[in-house]
Amino acid sequence: TVTRADSDLPENNAIGEYPDALNIGANKDELEAEYKNYTFKIFPAKFTITKEEEPEGYNLNGGKFVIANVMGVVPFPPGGGNLTGNITCTFFLALCTFLVTNITGTKAYWKEVFWPPVPTWLKVPLPLMPIIEFFSLFTKPLALMIRLFANMLAGHAIALSLTCIIFIMFALNAFAGSMMTVVSVLMSVFMMLLEVLVCFIQALVFTMLSAVFISLAHVHEHETETVKE
Repeated sequence: TVTRADSDLPENNAIGEYPDALNIGANKDELEAEYKNYTFKIFPAKFTITKEEEPEGYNLNGGKFVIANVMGVVPFPPGGGNLTGNITCTFFLALCTFLVTNITGTKAYWKEVFWPPVPTWLKVPLPLMPIIEFFSLFTKPLALMIRLFANMLAGHAIALSLTCIIFIMFALNAFAGSMMTVVSVLMSVFMMLLEVLVCFIQALVFTMLSAVFISLAHVHEHETETVKE
């Protein structure tokens, strides 16, 4: 900001203010030489940083993932179905992320895939980095699919294992079966609470990573501006 103050007045009494110093086209010495009766003060430009509103669909999708995950934990209707513990479901969700990412990708995004900003010897004569970038198009949604499926299935597998231990111990003797029943019930309750936590964590992870992958596909070329002093 350039503030012009009258020399006969106190410094704080400005009679003119120009918010964009770049449009003046002169530095401080040139201004003082041309306007000898005024005092010019050069201050750094001011920037305002505002927080962008999150898209409504972001919250809705995250909520849907939470509901789908919790349905596999609740043992009574409308739950009881391990929806995201089925790899077919997670495959479809990852496929949607894959299609949206690559169909809506910009020209700069595809340029970074097939001609990434790395040393030339990594691209020619052997296109090492382009091959890695190309395979990453498939490994990212694959990781989304397996991560959600494995985390949701693991809790159910442990719960079934704890239940099976009860019958195994009863086959040995009644006392061991009775003691293992108490331990298994307590461990099952703990695993159930832990699985509820995993439901929220995995919903956040899947939604956040999908949003990151889609946003990275919307990258644009960087423009360089030259300012004359």
